[in-house]
Amino acid sequence: MKAAQNEVGTQVKLISFLTSDLGAPLPLHISLSRPVVLETATKDDFLENLTGAVQHSKVHPFTFSARSLFWYASPDSNRKFLVLRVSATGNRTQKQGGDAGGSKNQNAPLVKLLKRCNTIVEFFGQPTLYAFHDGVNEGAFHVSIAWTFDELDEAKRMRTLGLLQTDDHAAIRSWEVDVAGIKAKIGNQVTHLALPTTGSGTKGPVKNLFC
Repeated sequence: MKAAQNEVGTQVKLISFLTSDLGAPLPLHISLSRPVVLETATKDDFLENLTGAVQHSKVHPFTFSARSLFWYASPDSNRKFLVLRVSATGNRTQKQGGDAGGSKNQNAPLVKLLKRCNTIVEFFGQPTLYAFHDGVNEGAFHVSIAWTFDELDEAKRMRTLGLLQTDDHAAIRSWEVDVAGIKAKIGNQVTHLALPTTGSGTKGPVKNLFC
């Protein structure tokens, strides 16, 4: 974030998603749905359907890594988001000699979970996420890390996007983030939905995805 702010200059104010105004760490996430509007009477049914969809997804715990930086212009406002694109780097069961689900797509676990979430939200009359006529754009999965209302010229955008490829940030490219489940946030209630496991189970603390 400090390097990105240096590249865009003092005339552009980057608002970080990493910490609050008081410096407390904020929970970063990969979105698997748009914000949806549910009637009170349907919330329990929605969660029950989503839980079943995840449990029967055949997506086992997996890992993902940082892929590249990208500037995304919001279609709903003048905000520009600095996001970290991610790639699924391995299915734990595959690493242990198990079945990876038969798909060779780079982001197969994320795509499968997204399709499950899209099916549920569509059933409840809500808009889907990353749905394209020719399939899912695998490069769309990301973690938002900052945003700004200020204008950015092409030179500043390109200098920022190149940061991840420098030696100073090489360690970020080697990160592997464990995913053991997704989180469904409905109102103030957050429910952890564990991915089905095989073999000897999962390892250590894990990060989660929001749906």
